[in-house]
Amino acid sequence: MSREVIIIIILGVFFLVVALSAPISRSITKKKGEKFLEEHQDAVKIYSAILKRGRMEYRLHKSFKGKYSRFVEGKNKGLLLIPEQPYNILLQCVYGDGNRTITASLRYDDFAVEAGKTYIASYDIETKVFTLVEGKPEV
Repeated sequence: MSREVIIIIILGVFFLVVALSAPISRSITKKKGEKFLEEHQDAVKIYSAILKRGRMEYRLHKSFKGKYSRFVEGKNKGLLLIPEQPYNILLQCVYGDGNRTITASLRYDDFAVEAGKTYIASYDIETKVFTLVEGKPEV
């Protein structure tokens, strides 16, 4: 076999693995979220807002030691947290062009969350403020 054919085969396998990994990862995340909700029915759901020109991503601060899970519902995703535990979520708003990233911390002390409630974490481009409001995103 020539070197070009081997490179084409390797690239084909690579793209196949990448294409299959996203749905598998989404399925695993969905199952973990459902299991977490069964075990912790008072969990707080924090949805990631779907922004017009970008996406919202969550990362829990490395000092976080509590129980949590990520979840997926249709096109929406987010975090499940136990309301009594302190948390420090690192929110990142990545704009559609991928060149601008805004990062802020969302701390337990900053927002009063109630057990079993649903919230949407978002970023207001005009006021440059991350918000956490009660509700569920539109489908």
